[in-house]
Amino acid sequence: MKAAKLILGFIVAVYFLYSCHDNDRGNNVQLSQFATMVSDVYSIDFDAVNKHLSQIAIADTGRESVTRRVRNYYKNNGPMLWITRRGVSSKADSVVKYIEAIKEVGFNPEKFHLSEIKNDIHILRNLLFDNTSNDINSVIARLEYRLTKAYIQYCRGQRFGFIDPYETLNKLDVKDSDSIRKEYRTLFDIPIRRPGQSFYDGALSKIRHDSVGFFMRNSAPNTKIYNVLVAKLSDSPTKAERVKLLCNIERSRWRVLDSPENHQKYVLINLPSQHLYAYDNGDTLTMRIGFGATKTKTPLLTSKLKSMEFNPQWIIPRSIIKNEVMAHAGDSTYFLRNDYYIQERKTGKQITAAHITKQMLESTDYRLIQRGGQRNSLGSVIFRFENKFSVFLHDTSNPKVFARDNRRVSHGCVRVARPFDFAVFLLGYSDKKLIENVKYSMNLYRNIDTNKDEEAVIKERKQWAKKEGLHYLGYQKIVPEVPLFITYHTIFVDDKGKTTTYDDIYGYDKVIFNKLKAFV
Repeated sequence: MKAAKLILGFIVAVYFLYSCHDNDRGNNVQLSQFATMVSDVYSIDFDAVNKHLSQIAIADTGRESVTRRVRNYYKNNGPMLWITRRGVSSKADSVVKYIEAIKEVGFNPEKFHLSEIKNDIHILRNLLFDNTSNDINSVIARLEYRLTKAYIQYCRGQRFGFIDPYETLNKLDVKDSDSIRKEYRTLFDIPIRRPGQSFYDGALSKIRHDSVGFFMRNSAPNTKIYNVLVAKLSDSPTKAERVKLLCNIERSRWRVLDSPENHQKYVLINLPSQHLYAYDNGDTLTMRIGFGATKTKTPLLTSKLKSMEFNPQWIIPRSIIKNEVMAHAGDSTYFLRNDYYIQERKTGKQITAAHITKQMLESTDYRLIQRGGQRNSLGSVIFRFENKFSVFLHDTSNPKVFARDNRRVSHGCVRVARPFDFAVFLLGYSDKKLIENVKYSMNLYRNIDTNKDEEAVIKERKQWAKKEGLHYLGYQKIVPEVPLFITYHTIFVDDKGKTTTYDDIYGYDKVIFNKLKAFV
């Protein structure tokens, strides 16, 4: 009877809380009406509630981070967040409101169990319990669990993205594997904010301090890109257009630590557009690019362009030696034709083409190098920036690639169609003498007739430059350094809100949408 009396007090409180929404019912309530309500149907057994919560958590076998954290919270007997002695908190109504509105961003509210949540709120507020599936302990437990999961899922997704690009895009291309492990290529290396323990603790704290509505409202991005793309969902797009919109809306949720909007001068490469865009206070330089083939994709990253080197040597990566060069071991004409030589790492000793062996190519004690000049794959200039992939922006010895529609041709580096104009942009336009030296340095090895003595031509060009007061740069710092963003947007939104659509060249939209299906 003691437990029953405690529960009766709970029921009276719930009933009055509910009846405050209906003045006529509230005015006619008599205490004697509750005399018949002292029943097992209304008896809350908090041990039973916790047992139900634990069972729900165990049955929820999802592997995504939100499910894991919510499951662990209730498996570890975390205190209830939405149910009090007055019934279900009004904070639950805020959750319902925002989950209902998620259809505006292309998601299905039922993926967040909206109908079940609303139904259980209705049962609890109207005391519609029974002794079967809707007994009071079961209703409280499943409503508590579903509200927490829907709330965290919404806030986490809108605040950081519903998928993690590090986990999703960096497990696509196998770099190396054996019977025990697989090593994947890193394709996404853009610094972003990711939800840690502080986010989850903060989200739960908002429930306790009645800030649920505020927290949910401020979880959605408030950027031009996000708002433009969400607005387009109401324009009756086709199924394919809708998929593309949802994927790019998801990208706009990823909270990057730096973005073009933070800079007046920067370089943006959008791989699906196959173009480079250089911006400086409203002035724009645009050019075609060649970039990573499907098997050797150009990674997505942010960095700063720091320097340029003219007529650089190219140290051939081990992967290219293994996959392309090794087959030519013993063929000295191949190495001569490509201006390749081997250098002993320890001593710096150069080994010419005639003496290159397969053992040298395989050994890490040596490195294969292509001499600078008009046959060098990097062309007349390379633009360097810090990254962990050994990729750069550079000129090319094969400019015909820029006439192609499909310019996925490299091992990951980005080839630029207008290297001189790009160098001028990076260095600024004010120092005319510097620009003349850039032009001379880039042209020193260019367009030398194969029938002429190359050394004699170079000597002649250097003599001419000396008379003109020019000097060969070799290496040039970029001051100040220029931010670089290598991105992937199949719908590009410019600074005026205009959108342009591109093909999903690497198939990332397909991968992202397969993950988003859980919410669509």
